Amino acid sequence: MYDTEQEQIEALKQWWSRWGNALVGGVLIFVVGYFGLFFYNDNQAKNHAAASDIYQQVVRLTDGKDTLAATERSRLDDLFANLSSAHSNSTYTTYTALLQAKYMVNDGDFADAETKLRWALEQSRDATIDRVITLRIARVQVAQGEFDAALATLDGIAAGAQELAFYELRGDIHQAMGDRNAARAAYETAWTLAQEQGLNPPLLQAKAERFGLL
Repeated sequence: MYDTEQEQIEALKQWWSRWGNALVGGVLIFVVGYFGLFFYNDNQAKNHAAASDIYQQVVRLTDGKDTLAATERSRLDDLFANLSSAHSNSTYTTYTALLQAKYMVNDGDFADAETKLRWALEQSRDATIDRVITLRIARVQVAQGEFDAALATLDGIAAGAQELAFYELRGDIHQAMGDRNAARAAYETAWTLAQEQGLNPPLLQAKAERFGLL
């Protein structure tokens, strides 16, 4: 090792000259990274809380209402604008868009509802929500008499947990198009899925009976 204290000091100086900058740089990177992650998480939490606060206003405004007065619709639009401008990727924003589309449908504004639903689908990052939105887009297209487009919409995404609803809507579309064989096949699949899940939807049962499936 070292014979004298002076040799130890000289060795330490040499080591520091060689590795000191790297050590300091590593410490700085760690500190910056740690506090950067802290501030990022803190900012994310604040953004989530802000979006949640706005959405709670949406819930209070729309809770249990099938229709909204003009002033209420305007307020809903303002709340959506606040969410979409600052929290466009938030699930709360997507849910608010779905509520807007619901009231558009109830008022017969099918084209506007489809536009709003497509916006929500583009923003969504959740496969389950994607299926729900896709199903609603197809229903709005049916309401506009766009049957081929509705079938294409349903073909564009895996049905997943919405399989029963997808097949029932396919039956509705084929029936509206006058294709009874295709409608019967779709209703039969939907009814089979319902039975497998222990469900007995009255409307689907009526369709199954109409097509001689029961």
